[in-house]
Amino acid sequence: RIPDLLMTNFEPIAHKFAVPTSYPFLDRNLVSWASLLEPAERYWYENENWWAKKFFRGLAAELLPQSIVMRRRATYEPPIVDWFQESSFGPPVLDRFASTTLWEAGFLRRRLRDDLIKLVRKLPESYYTKRQWLEEFWAVLTLGAWYDRYIARIR
Repeated sequence: RIPDLLMTNFEPIAHKFAVPTSYPFLDRNLVSWASLLEPAERYWYENENWWAKKFFRGLAAELLPQSIVMRRRATYEPPIVDWFQESSFGPPVLDRFASTTLWEAGFLRRRLRDDLIKLVRKLPESYYTKRQWLEEFWAVLTLGAWYDRYIARIR
């Protein structure tokens, strides 16, 4: 998903504002090589925490201060409420969600679809009452997109 997310979503915005972009960790040779690393070369447990990117942190430690190399991963919470209120984003995503062939496959309750669509239509109020539904919506949306692309096309 990284190329889809970065190149199709971020790149046009970055170019519009003349922001140079670079993805050194997506280098084809580096990705091929990194996929050969064993789990023990990728992860370790220390001070009651699991850490990732062991090999890359080791390389970075040769150039950067330890405080940068060992900082915790930060999460990004997208402004989903604002996105859904944009006419170029909200309605097409909701249409995609409602029309995925995943609903016809019978894996999920049809009522789930209707309930989640109602909550999306009630944004922003529904976001602040029970945020868990948005995670469910996003999971089904991405599963439906995957199903439509890789399974339904096989039929």
